[in-house]
Order: sequence, then C-alpha cells, then structure tokens
Amino acid sequence: MAQFLTSAALTGALEALIDDAEKHLVLVSRVVRLTPTLRQKLESKATTPVSIRIVCGDKNLSPEDHQWLKQHRQIQLRYVPDLHARCYLNDHTALITSLGLDDLEQGNSTEMGVLAQADSDPELYRNAVKEVGRILRLGDQMISKRELTAEQDDKHELLSIPRLADSLSISSSAVITQLLKLGYLREQEGMFVLTEQGRSKGGKLITSSHGVSFSWPHDILS
Repeated sequence: MAQFLTSAALTGALEALIDDAEKHLVLVSRVVRLTPTLRQKLESKATTPVSIRIVCGDKNLSPEDHQWLKQHRQIQLRYVPDLHARCYLNDHTALITSLGLDDLEQGNSTEMGVLAQADSDPELYRNAVKEVGRILRLGDQMISKRELTAEQDDKHELLSIPRLADSLSISSSAVITQLLKLGYLREQEGMFVLTEQGRSKGGKLITSSHGVSFSWPHDILS
C-alpha cells in the first residue's frame, strides 16, 4: 500500500530511491539544485550501468551545477517548458511529492508526498511511469553534445607549463618545482629532463625550432 510521507521522511525516501536504482533513475523537478549529498549519490550511481535522467522546467542552473553536469556525461538533463511536477522514479519505486530538488538545500520546508512500490501499488506505479515517460519525450537536452564534447576535449588537452600555471593561478617556476618534487621532471646538466614516471602520467616532450618544452595533462598536479 502507498505510504503518505512528510518533510524529513521525504528526503530519506528520495535518497533511498536513488541508492536502490538498478537500471533506471528519473528525477523530475521544476527547479534543479544539486546539494553536496545529492551530487555524491548521483556520482556514485553514475559509475554503474544505471540510466540517470533529470528533467527540469527552469533553465537557470547555477554555474556550479551546470559545470558538474557537464563533467558527468552519464547524467542526462532535459528541459520541459511549464513543468511544475515533482516525481522521482527508479525500477520499482515512485515518489510523487511537493518536494523539489531545490528544496533539499533548505532543509526546513514543509512538504508532503506519496511513496508507491511497483509490487504493492502496481497501478499507481504504472501510471506514474507512463506520465514521466510522456514528460521525458517532451524534453529537450539542456547540455548539448557540442558542450560535452568540448568539455572532454578540454580534459584531454595537454597544457604547456605556462598555460598550466595560468590555470592554477601560480607561477611557472612553482609548477616546475612541483613537477620536480613529484619526480615527473629531473635536472640534468642544467636542463630539465622528462622522467619515465612523468611520461607514464601523460607528460610529453615537445621538440620544435624554438627548442624543447613539455606539455602536461590539466590535472597533473591534482
């Protein structure tokens, strides 16, 4: 039988619904705000074969959420104009509620909702799945494939030491000092040499008419 839940119990039910997803997870919320806990749970689930889709009715994502979603290509974000519904589904559970993903960060909002299981509430669960499927078909993907491809290209692009220094807001000499400490470079006869360890981490020796330089993955010092 369906359960009637309020406030704190809804947050727990939503987190359990995410954790228990085996093949499919759909989060429908007019506004999307990803709390640290929600990001952690979605990030963990994104390492599994679970299909994760988020549907929203407000395109105004925070820059942090937009960037985070770009970095997690397994999570699909779709936009449906005039969406006001809030419903969360996995393979066997539906949570229909007033609780939005933007309410989680407040923590003290007054909410209510109904939790239905596919085995004990088959008709209610089936109707929720049908309506969420209709909403999904109406949605447009918010983060374009071009953005995702550009993000992946940025991740794989090798950076010169000056560009790496700029990205980290430190000096080139500080970058070189760290590369030496990590054993990725070594000094030999007044010159820097790329070590095997540095090469295994993705470092490249670049030879040109201007001399010798090195390029590195963007996260080499992380």
